[in-house]
Amino acid sequence: WNMFVSASVGFCALSAIIRGLRGDLNMGNFYVDMWRVVVYMFLPASLVMGVVLMADGVPMTLLPAASVQTLEAGSMGTDDMAQPRQQQISRGPVAAIIPIKHLGTNGGGFFGANSCHPFENPTAWSNLLTMMNFCLFPFALVLMFGRMLGQMRHAWVIFGVMMCLMVASIAWSVYWDTLQPNPGLNGLPVDQKLGNLEGKELRFGTSAGATFAAATTAITCGSVNCMHDSLNPLAGISPMTGMWLNCIFGGKGVGLINMLIYLIVGVFIAGLMVGRTPEYLGKKVEAREMKLAMLALLIHPILILMPTGYFAATDWGIKSTNNAGAHGFSEVLYEFSSASANNGSEFGGLNAAWGANENSSPAPFSRPWDIATGLVMLLGRFIPVIAPMALADGLSKKKPTPFTVGTMRTDTFTFGCVLMGTIILVGALLFLPVAVLGPIAEHFGPMPFGG
Repeated sequence: WNMFVSASVGFCALSAIIRGLRGDLNMGNFYVDMWRVVVYMFLPASLVMGVVLMADGVPMTLLPAASVQTLEAGSMGTDDMAQPRQQQISRGPVAAIIPIKHLGTNGGGFFGANSCHPFENPTAWSNLLTMMNFCLFPFALVLMFGRMLGQMRHAWVIFGVMMCLMVASIAWSVYWDTLQPNPGLNGLPVDQKLGNLEGKELRFGTSAGATFAAATTAITCGSVNCMHDSLNPLAGISPMTGMWLNCIFGGKGVGLINMLIYLIVGVFIAGLMVGRTPEYLGKKVEAREMKLAMLALLIHPILILMPTGYFAATDWGIKSTNNAGAHGFSEVLYEFSSASANNGSEFGGLNAAWGANENSSPAPFSRPWDIATGLVMLLGRFIPVIAPMALADGLSKKKPTPFTVGTMRTDTFTFGCVLMGTIILVGALLFLPVAVLGPIAEHFGPMPFGG
């Protein structure tokens, strides 16, 4: 239930914002939009995809765990080597849950190993279907944006910018993880022609882990098919960048809402350069709109950088990391990036969860982590949605300005370059320093962590 309705919230928020941008008298009815999304989109798509996954080997049963006899002799927990070894294999209605996990970009999973588990993701074909699932609605919503506004050329410009960023992120991740050896094995008699294989499931192919890592974070889906903590240092930048920018398609509607903020900032900068009052979709962008845009833009890095800095400088972070140096800093940074971006994946070496130690004892500082990441998720989920809705409501009340030769068109290649430059420039200013302290420093050499 949560995976269906929470995934629909982004759809509803985006629909309201689009109605505001096109000047509707009201921004719609949340409950009607929610009904339409769940019943007309998520349920049918999940049903079809569940049947397809069942055909590929994903289990669908209400029976309890199966007790099977393995080929290895010896009973579990005894020294009697004459008895056959019994193993409990978990199972359940997996095929009913996995589709909405990805179609709704929810992440998580039925088993603890997420999409690495052979019952959730048995083959390379199911791996491809998984990626298609979490890309489907974020891709389609950009076109819905253009259809509802009657601005298809503008929508294709946005789609092109998003796709260029996503392809670049995947290419960067694959190059630095699949085509480069694992630096931890340098000097050892190990053949590394296939790149870094640590933490990978080879049934998907050698490059599938890095590809999945970059895509799932660009789409803000917490599903993973490899250990992100085991990515080569520079390859680890790609999933972080997807969460930092938070607008490379992003979640269902929320990614496009975040892109709207960059659009407003882009037209504002362009308007200043040519000496005109900035306009977007025929409406003037003035002080109130820029204040709301800045609130939505800056809350995300604030929610990442402030707790990261505090935890990295105290025992809460230092004693919870699995690695010293720059990689330990990256573990802390990734955790808060994932929380603020509503992603859910992690650098698994971070020992911050309740019950993470032996005998289900709490991690050393689990409660501060629980409280901090919970607050980051709460604020990072709602403020970047509420502020753009208020911005769209303000634009809806303004009279359209006449289109003249001096009006900056938002459906051209030139504007696409302006938008791309705005995203890269603002993103670099906000997050390049912590990237240097984390993955970049790890790539070039050890760095002390925690003083």
